[in-house]
Amino acid sequence: MPLSHPDSARTYRALLAFWIAGTLLLVALSLVPMPVNLNAVLLLGVAPLDKALHAAFFALLTALPVLLFRSGLRAALSVAALMILGVTTEYLQLFNATRTSSIDDAAANLVGGCAGLACALTLRCIARGRFPLQAGGRNAGRDAPPESRAR
Repeated sequence: MPLSHPDSARTYRALLAFWIAGTLLLVALSLVPMPVNLNAVLLLGVAPLDKALHAAFFALLTALPVLLFRSGLRAALSVAALMILGVTTEYLQLFNATRTSSIDDAAANLVGGCAGLACALTLRCIARGRFPLQAGGRNAGRDAPPESRAR
C-alpha cells in the first residue's frame, strides 16, 4: 500500500524501523533470562492477559510488513518468518532455566499473527479499491442479483 502524503518516505522508514525494533524486542523479551517472573509482577498472575499480549504483539508485527511492503512475496516471507519465530522462541525457552515455555503462548502468537494478517490484508484491499463490500469499489454490485445491477 503506497503511502500518499508528502512525508511518505520518512514515514515508511520510521514504520520499517519500528517493525524491525519490535521484532528484535520480541526475541530479546522471549529469550533473555529474566531474574523475576514478569507475569507475576506485571500481569498480577492473570494468565488470559498474558495470552492477549502475545496475540496483540504478534498481530501488530504481522500486520506491519503486509501494509509496508509493496511486494507480496516480501510481505509473505516476512509473515512466514514471524510465524516461525513465534513458535521457535517458545521452543527455545525450554533450554532457558529462567523462562517457561508454553504451547498456549505459541498458539497465542499464531492466532495473533493470523488476526494481524487478516486485518492488514483487508485494509490493503480497501485501500486498493478491491474490497467487495466497499461502495464504489471494483467489485461493487457483483453479488447483487443480475436484475438489480446497473446496465
